[in-house]
Amino acid sequence: MMLNFVQNVVSAFPIGPDNVQVALAVYTQKLTDLWQLNRYEKKKPLMSAIGSVDYVGGYAMTGNALFQASRRMLGAKVGRRRGVRAITVVMTDGKSSDDVITPASLLRNQSVVLTVGIRDADRSQLEAIASEPPELNILEVTSFAKLLDASDLLFSVIYRAQGESYFLVQETHRSRF
Repeated sequence: MMLNFVQNVVSAFPIGPDNVQVALAVYTQKLTDLWQLNRYEKKKPLMSAIGSVDYVGGYAMTGNALFQASRRMLGAKVGRRRGVRAITVVMTDGKSSDDVITPASLLRNQSVVLTVGIRDADRSQLEAIASEPPELNILEVTSFAKLLDASDLLFSVIYRAQGESYFLVQETHRSRF
C-alpha cells in the first residue's frame, strides 16, 4: 500500500532533470538508499523502480534514518540542484525506537519535511519531525487502505511547498505492500 501511495503521488508530477527529481530510501534499523535524485530522468522507469521495491520489515529507528538522510541524500553530488527546494516525505506506521528530535532538526535545516502517519504512528513524533506549521505538514490516515485516498492531498501539499526536488523515506515497520 505504501508503494502504491508513493506511485500515485509521484505520477502527478513531471519527472526529469529540469522538473521533479525523486530519490527513495527505506528504513527500519538503518537507512537504505535505493536511488538518488538524479537516477531517473523519465517517469516510466521511475514508476517501475518504485513498483519493484521489496518489503523489508523490522522495528523503526527513525532518528537514525533522518540523520543519515540529512547526510547522504540532499547534496549536489546526489543530484540536488542549486536554488531548488528539497521536500522530504517521511512515512511511518509506528513509533521510533530512537530519538527523532535532533536528527529531524538537521533534516529540516536542509529540506521542507512532511510526515505521513499511518494507523499507529505516534503523533508527537510526527510533530517533532515535520516542518512548521504542523497542520500543513502532517498527514495522518487511520489505515493503509485509506492511504491511497490521501494521494491527492499529499500532492497538493508538495505542490504548495513549491519544491522541484524531493525524496521519500519509507518505513516498512509492520507494513504490507
